Parts: sequence; structure tokens; C-alpha cells
Amino acid sequence: MHEFSESFSESRRDDEIKLSLPVAKGGFHGIRQGEMRKYPIGFSLLSIVCFLMHTLQRTDGACEFPLDLRGDWYTTSNGVVTFSNQSISNFKSLTHPSAHTYTCEYIDNDRYITRARVPILSTTNYDIYFCMSFTRITGTKYLVQYNSDIADFVNERVVGTSVQSTTSLLSPAEACNLTSAVPTGTQEIFLKKDNVSSNFISCPDSVSSTLDMTLNSDCHGNVLNGMSFPTYLTHTYNSSCATTGNTFTTGGNVSCVYSVASGSTTHLTVFNLDTSTDETSTYRFLCYVISKSGTQVYVTYHPKVCQNNQTSTYVTSPGVIVSLIDRHNDVDVSPSDEEVPVAIIVGVLVPIVLLCGIVLFILYWKIKHRQRISHELELAARRNWRRLAQNFAISTKHELPTVEEYANHSKRVRKKKKKKKDRKLNGETFSVHSQTDSRRRSVWFDEFNNTIEEIQEPPIWQTQWETFNDPLSKQMYEDDRRSLSTARSVASVRKIWINPESTEKAEVESTWDKVAKFFASLRKH
Repeated sequence: MHEFSESFSESRRDDEIKLSLPVAKGGFHGIRQGEMRKYPIGFSLLSIVCFLMHTLQRTDGACEFPLDLRGDWYTTSNGVVTFSNQSISNFKSLTHPSAHTYTCEYIDNDRYITRARVPILSTTNYDIYFCMSFTRITGTKYLVQYNSDIADFVNERVVGTSVQSTTSLLSPAEACNLTSAVPTGTQEIFLKKDNVSSNFISCPDSVSSTLDMTLNSDCHGNVLNGMSFPTYLTHTYNSSCATTGNTFTTGGNVSCVYSVASGSTTHLTVFNLDTSTDETSTYRFLCYVISKSGTQVYVTYHPKVCQNNQTSTYVTSPGVIVSLIDRHNDVDVSPSDEEVPVAIIVGVLVPIVLLCGIVLFILYWKIKHRQRISHELELAARRNWRRLAQNFAISTKHELPTVEEYANHSKRVRKKKKKKKDRKLNGETFSVHSQTDSRRRSVWFDEFNNTIEEIQEPPIWQTQWETFNDPLSKQMYEDDRRSLSTARSVASVRKIWINPESTEKAEVESTWDKVAKFFASLRKH
């Protein structure tokens, strides 16, 4: 206790007045020293009035707690306390083993500065300050933060000063001397005593299962059940592990009351459902720090509140380190490490397979379509080839180099036909000489003794046309009854015979055009 007293600030003088207090700020700031010297009596009276107003403000209801806080409350670190309008009674602190009543002295920026006079070493009184901030969760559950740094040797967020005067108070800067933010999960929880069960919440998913539990790496055979009831955790301990030094509870049943996540870890405050606790070996509140990786769950728990340096794998004494294995990881609400890749693979592969199927169907349709078009074009080309061959049949039928050779060939053919007919007529000769075509005929009859000859001469226009167009008009007939015509030269006759007429030529050229178009279409497809 001597060390604790040395850690508090030095004593104040009896006549010391803190100018930073609310009334002092309004009474003394902005007053010039020359004016105070000029009117000493007036300013003395003003100072006395301000001091009395400041005293009345602190004693006559100026600092009052919220109406919701009136009544009895379970607290994580300070026992079962009772709030009135201006004080907290039965408030326990590590500075003294007994409970004390803390009075609300003043309010600064929603911070309630409370003070209690605590005897230290039975001879010295100290003023102990708690600077409190209240955050309402429900009407019967509050999150409370003590806005001061942890005092040495007591491991508690308080400010203490030795008592030399009954009037001096610490300023807000001194009573609320917090230099760094309070770590997540280390705040205090206040529960209304007659409404505890209404403040139970669902426990985190990481412990909402059946887990095999090992305490401090050497105590096996324990089970944590978080499946039976969503707001309860039931601990079943091996007989060799069921000491309150490991469990801090006799029944092993706790209920979740507050949970907050910080990164990959969860800070969970639970309420011990034991009928009574001594706050020495069994505690009304425990604080868990939890993390999970696959089927492995890591937990540490500490009496009352979580510690500043507590993690899911490290905690200071008297905290406990727990290793758990989830038996039912496959029924976890969140997808497991094995399910996530499967879901990703299915979600990616199904669209890809559908897309590939659509592309293949389009390619197959285009190939079949091109094959059908190619087949139709091929048939059309063959038809036009046949038409083209028919148009060229005349030019390929007689392959004789000159007109004279063709005339001699024609004579031989006629003689063969004449002999055949003579044999058929039994000696009566009937000759039909066809020169070039049927447009000119000479018919005559021979009877061995008498010759009767009848000649049917063609019209004048036919003679003129034949003279001009007949390629055989230069030949000499056997009867020698006709004079030589004035036909064109051999070269001209050959040109007329080999080259078709203009109509035939136009038809051939159009057929060639169609064939060329079909071949172009075949190359495209």
C-alpha cells in the first residue's frame, strides 16, 4: 500500500482553487489584474459568490446519473452496485477490499467524474476518481468505459490523490487522464439485476458447435457444447480438470451477453449462471477472446474483463488458454475451406461449359450450312457444264481441218446411204441428194433405158441465201448441172462454220458467266 500511495499525486494546499473547473472558468477568466486591484472589495465578493455557486452545483443535484441507471446492476469488475440520482453505492475497486460509495462530482463532455474517499493504511485518506462514460445498448444493458490510464500496482483505470483538503477536486484533465484509446473488448458491461435474461444474445458462430476442449495444453477430455441452445455455452470438464482455477465456475454454464469483433478475433463477454460467486475463485463475468482456422478454434478466457494484451493464444494469469477441435465443421453456417473452392469451381465452370456448347453449336451450324450451299452450287455448276457441253457439240462433231475434206467425207456418207437404199428398193434406184441441209433438194429417177428427170428448183431468195451462207457452196456436183457460186473464200467459210451465230454465242457467254459465278461462290464457302 505504501507503493500505491506513492503512485498517487502529491497533496494539494488547502487554499488551492482549480481555475479549470466550470464555475472557476466563468468567474475568473477574462478579468484584468488592474481591474481587480482597482475594485478589491467588489471582486472579493464576486469570488465568494462564484465559489458558493460552484459548491452548490456539486452538492445540490448539478451532477446526476441518467434515469435508466437508477437501481441495482451487475458489473463485470465492480460487483453488484446500486445507482441513485447522484451516487453509486457498494462499488468495489482494487484500491481497497471493501465497497464504497462514489459520488458524482461533475460532468465534462458526457463524462461522469465520480469520487470516493478511501482510507489507505488506516491513517491516510485518498480520493479515488473514476471517470465514466456510459453507452446505452438497451435500457437494461450499458457499455461503460473508464477514461483514465491504468494506475500502477492496482491494474485498474483509476486516479488517486492524497487528501489534504475537503474542497479541492481534480480537473477533468487530471481525473480523465486517458492518453491512448481503450482496447476493443476491455470495456465494462453493466446489466440490470432484475432483467439479466432479457440481455442474453446468440453466441458467435465459431463456438456454436460441439468442440473437444484442451485446457492449458495438458488437460484433455473436456467438451464445449454451443449447439443445444443458441445463447448458452455448456462446459463439461474432465474430473482432473474441473477445478475452479481452470473453470472459474462450478456449473460450467454461461450465457453470452456482449460480443464485438476486432479483425479476425472476437471478444465475448459471458454471464456465469452459477447461483452465487465469490469473485475470488468463481466470477460472475468472464471474457473470451476467440479465433478460428478450419476445424481448429483458439480461445483464452479471463475473469471479469478482457486484458489489454490478451489474444486468442495468450493471456496473463489467472487466464486460461484453451485449444478446441470442432466436431461438426461440415454443418457450420459459413462455408468451410473445402466448400469454398468447390463453389468457386462450379460457379466458374458452368458458364464456361455453356459458352463452349453455344460456340460449338454455332460452328456446327455454319459448317453444315456451308456444306449445303456448296452442294447446291456444285449441282448448279454441273448443270451449267452440261449446258455448255451441249452448246459446243456442233463444233466438236466435225473435226475436219478444211472444208474440202469435210465435202469429201460428206460424199462418202451419201454414197453409203444410196447403196443401202438401192438394195432395199430391189433394183429401183431412188436417190435423194442432200447438200448441207434440207433447204435444197434435187430429185431424179433413172430407169435403165429411159431417163426421166424432174428437178425442183428452190426459190430465188433461197438460192441467194445459200450462196451467201452455205459453207459447201463451192463444191462441184456430180451432175454438173449447176454453175459455180460466188461463195466466200475458204477462210471465210471456215470462220462462219467454226464460229457460231450471234445468238448461240450470247447463250454460251451467259452460260460461262453463270459457271464463273458459281465457282466464285464455291471458293468463298
